[in-house]
Amino acid sequence: MKRGRSSLLLAILLFSFFLAARGSPVASAASPAFKFAAGGDHSQDINTNSSLHRLASSGVNLYLALGDMSYRSSGDEDVWCGIVKSYVGASFPFVLVSGFHEDGVEASIDNGGLIDDFVNCLPDRLGSTGVYGKEFYFDYPFSNPLARIIMISPELNFTNGGYYSYDVGSSHYEWLSRTIDAARVSGIPWVIVGMAKACISAGKYPTCPAGTDVMNLMIQKKVDLVLQAHDHNYQRSKQLTCAMVEQFVGSCVANDGLSGTYSKGAGTTFVISGTFGEEFYPINSTNPNALYFASLAGKNTSGLGHGFLEVTVTPNEIQAHTDFSGTFSDSFRIVTGGALRAAGNVIFVLLFLVPIMAWVTAFSIKRWKRRLLFTGDYRVKAR
Repeated sequence: MKRGRSSLLLAILLFSFFLAARGSPVASAASPAFKFAAGGDHSQDINTNSSLHRLASSGVNLYLALGDMSYRSSGDEDVWCGIVKSYVGASFPFVLVSGFHEDGVEASIDNGGLIDDFVNCLPDRLGSTGVYGKEFYFDYPFSNPLARIIMISPELNFTNGGYYSYDVGSSHYEWLSRTIDAARVSGIPWVIVGMAKACISAGKYPTCPAGTDVMNLMIQKKVDLVLQAHDHNYQRSKQLTCAMVEQFVGSCVANDGLSGTYSKGAGTTFVISGTFGEEFYPINSTNPNALYFASLAGKNTSGLGHGFLEVTVTPNEIQAHTDFSGTFSDSFRIVTGGALRAAGNVIFVLLFLVPIMAWVTAFSIKRWKRRLLFTGDYRVKAR
């Protein structure tokens, strides 16, 4: 009888672990992964140095600089690049895309310099395709890539290169559309877009300086994650299937993001991380755009510090968290159906095992008490 109960318990345990293992065929400690950071509005002061120090010790594989580098005049680009390299090293992939402070036309070259000169002193380290610093992409890792990272420059007007319009039908719009589609055809699991200007924002720039067409395209193409800056604050959106500027549409929200977990393919998540070094802008919680966001922090938010967003990419999941100098923090994840099933199976197994283990424990205690009574107390009383 005793042997029969032990065999039954062993069979139940083995079956439970089999169910858990089936949920995610690639979920293991050996799964490939990489980690990157992203931020914008860098400046050149003590806050910049603090963020560079954090970046150097973060262990990330690369950094996406989402525009607005030094805020200094043309001719000073080498100095800023030298400061960056003094922290992260000369060969670290410090990936640049222009903000409006570097385009040379929208902002004076005396208020930011030129992206062309920043690119000269912090060149492409990842074999990118396109015009590095303005409109390009790279797949990472190089072998069996997990993500295509696309960097674009909506509504920037370059001294060298002209105006980058991403309106429907424009050459830049078509380039972005083809580049996203090609990643899907190639079977690359994740598509991530980085850019300086945002569209929906609850900060200083709520009226879509990037243009609605490019936002709608990325949502339509189900880009997994869009990283932006320009607004000097932190904003994480809900998962969106559409959006209207300064007009909240509840039906556009696929996931309110309050749990911190999004399902891949259900919509697009936008993050504004303009927090690297420049002075913060406030959040306007009364603007209708604020309703599109799950997490907001600005100048008027207690505990917000300078820093950046860290993102870990695996075949089944994107995990992201802020790395800020203050007490404010935020984190979220985007998971595939396989990862969700694995988590559900683990919970199922735990719920299934709890009553069994409770019964086994109670049964063992009862047997132990009987044995103690027979071998100890009973014999004492018998004397």
